[in-house]
Amino acid sequence: MNRQKFGIALLALLMLPALPGCGVHSETLTAMLNAADAVRRQDFNDFEKYVDVDGLVGHVVDLTFSQIEKQSKNLGFLAGIEGLTKPVIVEQTKNQFRRLVTKGEINKLAPGLKNLPSAQLLVGVVTLFGVPQSTDNYKILDVKKSGNAEHLKMNVRLSKSEPWLPLQVQSEKVGDHYRITRIPNLDEIVTQVANLAKP
Repeated sequence: MNRQKFGIALLALLMLPALPGCGVHSETLTAMLNAADAVRRQDFNDFEKYVDVDGLVGHVVDLTFSQIEKQSKNLGFLAGIEGLTKPVIVEQTKNQFRRLVTKGEINKLAPGLKNLPSAQLLVGVVTLFGVPQSTDNYKILDVKKSGNAEHLKMNVRLSKSEPWLPLQVQSEKVGDHYRITRIPNLDEIVTQVANLAKP
């Protein structure tokens, strides 16, 4: 093989990972798909194997409080109560989410007083984990590994008619698999998921 052909072949190989969803392997993406599969099988314990539920719930509750505070900042009735109620809301959100998964009701969640806003947002976020089953609805933008950690940047959408959402997911190796530990742009995702849920 001459130098020119070798150079073209090498350039093609270097560019391959940059192409959306093409030839890129991501352990985080595998963890997302495994978590979505656990939800379909109504196996909450298996879901927790692939997702740090406590961390994700805590972050979603923080964002829920933040949104409520923004909407009611002129009323002032939330001042000082976040610290008293957050641990209770975190536990209730986790318990409600566990029930929705184990009873197979996660797709039946409807707005109402019985459902915590944080649980509704959590369901919306977790729904995105199953999106990569269809290659039409996700594009991998970047995968970075550092030791036992991986950071995935991608665009996802629930269907071809929905807008693209930029999703960032971090995971860490635990035993023989990776576990999702953080969604760095969760605030952006929560806002967009909440807007998609509006009639």
